[in-house]
Amino acid sequence: MLEAVKRFIGVRSSIHDEEIQGLIASAEMELKGGDVKHAAFSSDPRIPMAIKLYCKAFFGRHEGPNEGYYAAFARLRDAIALYRDDIER
Repeated sequence: MLEAVKRFIGVRSSIHDEEIQGLIASAEMELKGGDVKHAAFSSDPRIPMAIKLYCKAFFGRHEGPNEGYYAAFARLRDAIALYRDDIER
């Protein structure tokens, strides 16, 4: 996932790997906190895109997220949570 996120946000060197790994972990936690079921992490192809959007929203930003990318992440997170709820009922 690290290399895919780095390509998505336009990072080539490994100097930011620790920050990006932390963002990936934060994205996963926020997805789980947004009612995305654990099973979705292995089966829903939208999960990697949601993680990339989250990382793009926060990478290198100290004053808060890029609102456009964060809004896209939030919409995708909510769509995944709703879709999985319908399947599991």
